[in-house]
Amino acid sequence: MANRDRRLELELGDSRVIPRVDPQFRRSLLLLVLDKLLIGGLIGLFAWFVQCNLQQHQATLVAEQTNRDRRAEEWQRVRDVTLEVSGVFTESVEVDRKLVSAGVRRMLAVLNDAEALGRVMTSDERRELRQVVENTEDALDRLSLVNATLADSADEFLGELRRTRSDLVNRQRDRRALRIDAQRLLAAYATLLENLRTTSILALEADRNAVADVLERGRNRRMIRAEVEAMADDFVNLRMLTGFVHEMPLAEAYRWQDAMVEILPMGEVIGYKTGGHDPSPPNPNFPPGGIRAHLLAGMFRDDGDAIRVDETAAGFLEADFAFRVGDASINTAETDLEILAGLDAVVPFAEIPDPWYDPETATVNRMIVSNMISRWAFAGEAVPIEPTEEWLTRLRSFDYAVLDENDAVIQEGSMAEWYDPIAAVRWLRDQLRDSGKQLAPGHLLSLGNVGIMRQIHEGSPRGPAYASDQFRLEYYGLTEDGGPATVTINIAR
Repeated sequence: MANRDRRLELELGDSRVIPRVDPQFRRSLLLLVLDKLLIGGLIGLFAWFVQCNLQQHQATLVAEQTNRDRRAEEWQRVRDVTLEVSGVFTESVEVDRKLVSAGVRRMLAVLNDAEALGRVMTSDERRELRQVVENTEDALDRLSLVNATLADSADEFLGELRRTRSDLVNRQRDRRALRIDAQRLLAAYATLLENLRTTSILALEADRNAVADVLERGRNRRMIRAEVEAMADDFVNLRMLTGFVHEMPLAEAYRWQDAMVEILPMGEVIGYKTGGHDPSPPNPNFPPGGIRAHLLAGMFRDDGDAIRVDETAAGFLEADFAFRVGDASINTAETDLEILAGLDAVVPFAEIPDPWYDPETATVNRMIVSNMISRWAFAGEAVPIEPTEEWLTRLRSFDYAVLDENDAVIQEGSMAEWYDPIAAVRWLRDQLRDSGKQLAPGHLLSLGNVGIMRQIHEGSPRGPAYASDQFRLEYYGLTEDGGPATVTINIAR
């Protein structure tokens, strides 16, 4: 019974029983398996090696391509900048290389380095790549298990490589052209920078001198302005004027006279006065040819008004002659009759200048800036005139005199022996025009003294004090009724 059960188990094949295997078959099977594994491993290892090499070179080429693209962008920016510089400053400028500065030579060295870096790869790299390709082709021939896709990828890679090489060759050619342009433009730019540097240094030096000059003039103007303000204050308050010792052109002195007139609290400009046109010895405080000042509304007092002695510091009575402007055409008049046509009246005129100043510091510029030290003015009734030859003759030859309160003649004279009033008007008109001023209808034009002056104060170095109580100036032969044209200054003792 037991034997029968044993046979049954053998026939049914108990899973716990391992059948006997032929050792030779086992060795053959193991070798086959190992052979398969070895071949597969070698194939896989070789494929992995090829793939790694391809990926490495692909990554290298991609990195180089990225660098080349970046350098190409940088070159494009350089080209744009240089072309812009060329468009602004110069075009196709040829300059000797010796003129290129050290900085530009360093830039050119960078250009050369950039061109060398722009090559595709070194000869060793190319040989290594060819060896890899050859190994790849041999592997494709020997190993049928290699995927056909690998061959397609290799072909695609090689085609891309060829296209890349061709593109890089073209780019290299463009870079050589760009390098030539860049060398030319950078050399021109270096020369331009050198010129600009030289010019800038000269300009900076000139600017520095100009700024220093402006600052110095500004300091001088502030100092002069302070002196003019002090002079105006001294004049208004009957104090002695100090000398104005600044050296300057007459035109500048007249501009400071304008400032003096603005500072003085004596009202608006209603006319002008001049002096220095008579045949008497020249006044050392007048510029050659004549002097000009402003007539201000606050100077004028009524005809016949009485002046107190203490209303001036060193004043004196002065007989003058004046016209009144009737038409603005006087500003462009050429002939004597045209000038006369721009005037409409003779105005009997007398004034009281007040020249109290230190004689040791007296200057021409001081006399101009102080507005000729004019303090008080008196105007009589206007006498109409006509633009005729007969009036020209009368105006150049009429007689005049100064009388006192008793009608006693203090002094007399003739315009024929003193100055030509029309010539004096012409000089004053021209001087005003040169100063940027225009005459207007209504302006009074005082043409200077007619040779009769008397001191008000005792002890004046200019002469004895006037003893009478009236200083009456009369013009003869100018009115229609034949009577004198007069203006009167009374003195309150």
